[in-house]
Amino acid sequence: MPPHNIYGAPVPTDAHERDKNYLSEPEMDRMLEAAKRGRHGIRDHLLVMMMYRHGLRVSEATGMRKDAVNLETSRVWVQRQKGSLSVEQPIAGDELRAIKRYLATRTDSLPWLFVSERGTQLTRQGRQLSDRLHRS
Repeated sequence: MPPHNIYGAPVPTDAHERDKNYLSEPEMDRMLEAAKRGRHGIRDHLLVMMMYRHGLRVSEATGMRKDAVNLETSRVWVQRQKGSLSVEQPIAGDELRAIKRYLATRTDSLPWLFVSERGTQLTRQGRQLSDRLHRS
């Protein structure tokens, strides 16, 4: 039972004392598979994979530029928001293949890694992906 203040209301615990809120590995595997099934499956699968593996916020993922990905060194520059530390991270083999597969479908010269079917930057407000995944 959580602690209560003198008025009987629950007192929030510190972040390190809260239960973790994350997907298990089998749940994440199902989400990745669900992302593949949509009309933009190659893009959506890569988007979900990168968000999961690199701990990206939606806005960080949708704002990522193609030049943040170095295919030769298998590294990605993660530009953090909200005051977090930006870092370069390694790209795993299956993720690198997914990036190359997705980029091969692109015929535009837009700077963003993830683009909408209208040829614009994928936005945080574009809720179709998350809605579709939650129904799966």
